[in-house]
Amino acid sequence: MILLIHGGGWKSGSKETMNGWAGLFIKAFPQHVIANMNYRLSTKGSPGFPKQIDDISAAISYLKSKASEYSIEPKFGLMGTSAGGHLSMLYGYGFDSEKDIQVVCNHVGPFSIADPSYTGNQTYNSLLRALVGEVSYAENKTIYEKVSPVTYIRKDSPKTISFFGQKDPLVPYVQALLLDDALDNAGVVNKMYAYQGGHGDWKPEVYGHMLKKLIMFFKNYL
Repeated sequence: MILLIHGGGWKSGSKETMNGWAGLFIKAFPQHVIANMNYRLSTKGSPGFPKQIDDISAAISYLKSKASEYSIEPKFGLMGTSAGGHLSMLYGYGFDSEKDIQVVCNHVGPFSIADPSYTGNQTYNSLLRALVGEVSYAENKTIYEKVSPVTYIRKDSPKTISFFGQKDPLVPYVQALLLDDALDNAGVVNKMYAYQGGHGDWKPEVYGHMLKKLIMFFKNYL
């Protein structure tokens, strides 16, 4: 099973933005169930964490309950873009207590919210409040670490493929290097690809390369 998780800065977006990806996965993986989910969006009084992780858990529980109906093994790949990439990693590394997630694809999602590339840059303050609530890093370091996928990396973390833009204004490129190093150091199978351009606004041939690598990785490990 492959579960798609949309982006939108934790406060906007919908599963319809992943319809293109869904079509590509359906074509590439005709024997898999492809699911495209919504999750509760952040509001000023209700931040994205932990309710969005709870929603992913609920979606996976529902799909697992249907596994026998479709005669398939209840093992999962997660594919998320932007905030959805972050949530895919966060759930897969930190909240998948039953080890259902075999592989994760992160497309331009941040890996370490507590890193100075975020906490030291005022530009990102309002963006991160959608995830953690109305609190700064200085006021509550614990919550920033709790929502950072890097906190949970272990040798048995899901195999991971990631794609980043070298000039991304929303996800500093150092996030790609931090992810690559953390997974390598833990001994987790992973691939990281970095492209010229910003937050996923890449040329068609770049997306062609990305799709080829993504499909190959999922076929090898899911």
